[in-house]
Amino acid sequence: MKKNLAAWAIPAAAIPALLLLAFGLTRNPQTLPSAMIGREAPPFVLERMASPDVPAASRDDREETVTEAGSTPAPADMLALRDLRGRVVVLNFWASWCIPCRAEHPALVRASETYSTDDAVVLGVLYQDTEPNGIRFMQEFGGDWPSVLDPSSRTAMDYGVYGVPETFFIGADGRIANKNVGPVNWAMVSQTVDSLLMERAALGLDPSPDAEPLETMPEAQNDASEKTER
Repeated sequence: MKKNLAAWAIPAAAIPALLLLAFGLTRNPQTLPSAMIGREAPPFVLERMASPDVPAASRDDREETVTEAGSTPAPADMLALRDLRGRVVVLNFWASWCIPCRAEHPALVRASETYSTDDAVVLGVLYQDTEPNGIRFMQEFGGDWPSVLDPSSRTAMDYGVYGVPETFFIGADGRIANKNVGPVNWAMVSQTVDSLLMERAALGLDPSPDAEPLETMPEAQNDASEKTER
């Protein structure tokens, strides 16, 4: 009997680790604190995901031309996070193959329709996916906010993204105010954005005077609307 009990005995040194593991399993990963909170959002300048009506030349041809010319793509093809300073940014990492991304999409559509782009902006980052798939997703589910391409996943790594969806709420001061792992809902988005807009008003922050009006993807939205009507 004593021999059997000894076989099942847990070494005292292992007890703290097991307790920590048990505690972790009871936590909701959506609410776990992030080291990113309160920090300056990692900057990026990324290529915009094209609307369905892309130019006749392929992206590869255009990039080759740009390289040979020794210049950078036209500003309209790029989006820099710094240009959104003064706005609240809902930075959403997503993919067309992501089932939870479909569940959260209506909340993002509602956010883009509720807030002026001078106040709050939904910005997508396509994660480990292809541009054509991303375009088809937006055509099917609607929404006209911009998304950018992150083919090397460098930006996702800078933000510590492990999977999708993950959403970062960036205040008008450029700092990350909140992070959500998993699909967002409208209550979460509206409460967070409203709070950050109140904070912006208290700080007297406005969008950068050099910022261009945020372009959307009207073609994708129109195609989706036509599908809905049919």
